[in-house]
Amino acid sequence: MLLTTIGTLGDLNPLIALAKVLEKHDFVVHIAACEDYRSNIEAEGLTYKSVAPHYNPNSKELCEAILHPLKTLPFFYRRILNGENLRRSVEDFDQLVKDYDLICGNVFSYAAKISCLKNHKKWASINLSPTCFFSIYDPPSLYPINFLNHMKWGRELIFKIIYKTIFKLVDFWGRDVHQMYRDLKLSSAGNLLRQAPFSQDLNLAIYSKTLGGSQRDWPEHTVQSGFLFYSAPSSRDLTKLNRFLDQNQKKPILFTFGSTALISFEQHYEMILNVSKELVEKFDLPIVITMNSQMQKKYSEGLNERIFLCDYLPYTEYMERMRLIVHQGGIGTVSPCLRSGTPQLILPGCTDQFDNAYRIERLGIGLGLPLKRLNQKSLQSYLETILEDTEYENRARRIQKTVIAEDSESIIIQEIQKLF
Repeated sequence: MLLTTIGTLGDLNPLIALAKVLEKHDFVVHIAACEDYRSNIEAEGLTYKSVAPHYNPNSKELCEAILHPLKTLPFFYRRILNGENLRRSVEDFDQLVKDYDLICGNVFSYAAKISCLKNHKKWASINLSPTCFFSIYDPPSLYPINFLNHMKWGRELIFKIIYKTIFKLVDFWGRDVHQMYRDLKLSSAGNLLRQAPFSQDLNLAIYSKTLGGSQRDWPEHTVQSGFLFYSAPSSRDLTKLNRFLDQNQKKPILFTFGSTALISFEQHYEMILNVSKELVEKFDLPIVITMNSQMQKKYSEGLNERIFLCDYLPYTEYMERMRLIVHQGGIGTVSPCLRSGTPQLILPGCTDQFDNAYRIERLGIGLGLPLKRLNQKSLQSYLETILEDTEYENRARRIQKTVIAEDSESIIIQEIQKLF
């Protein structure tokens, strides 16, 4: 099998988790991605295959585009999935797919699917959050029209109209994908969000039903499994972190932001530290904040001893030791939070982060505070609301039991075996 993805570490890590599960069941699995992800993949003992487009997932330009709610999709389609990159990517996959019986990829893996169609290979899609399906019956919360999700009447009709506009825009931005289909004399790709990514054989929805269950307008042959979990291997010494956690009897608040957010989130750290000092005094709670080493040097001098700075924290190992987790709402952070039974404050800034925040609020296990409204007063107010209401934690513990009980590995293996 060949797995492939285009995106950030939040897209790659679930793929690595899937590869590890498949290997346990005697599948031979390789991962194709851009060159910058080679080390992440090979660190897990997995075989890496190099495919275009090659981009730096930590470049300032990419991170700024990803973190802007209205620039993400145009940037991906015009800069990463443009005609030249797409052509090179299809050529790379043409050299690879002949050696595999099944190829699986995410929403932006158009080149991989095109190569499968050309070479008569089986294709399966990987979908990590409800946003992938654009259901009118359980619509994603989309910026800047998030308020529509709270409508009680006429919501389905309104979202049909909105989707029509969104789909036309995406088809325009991604016109090079449609041109590639025409040049190769393939049947129509369909809309690039609603039809093109999906498979006639298997579409995996690899997320928990607690976020949103199967809908009647999902593509045929879609199976929902539940989350797969993965923490990147680390050579970092976590002794100081463990000592800090052991010395504090109370569970800390964790502030942690995704791989792309860390680069563009620097402007908010001073505010977060100011709020942290207030929380230490008011609630007598320790604080853990992830930030890069450069930022740690900047803020460590004179820091309150109840506040700990670190550049990395393995989510699956440490989240259950937290009282509250503050993050940007990527699905790669939401999923281990749900599994840990810990309340969340999400600071969404782009793409599916708004929808994930909406669904966490809907479950009653956290709140969403958009980055556009983030300031010291609002951050402190939202944190205090969650900390002062024990029902957030009680509900999070109940959701935790459901997430843990989902037999995602067995479901995925059973469905993939049907294709062989």
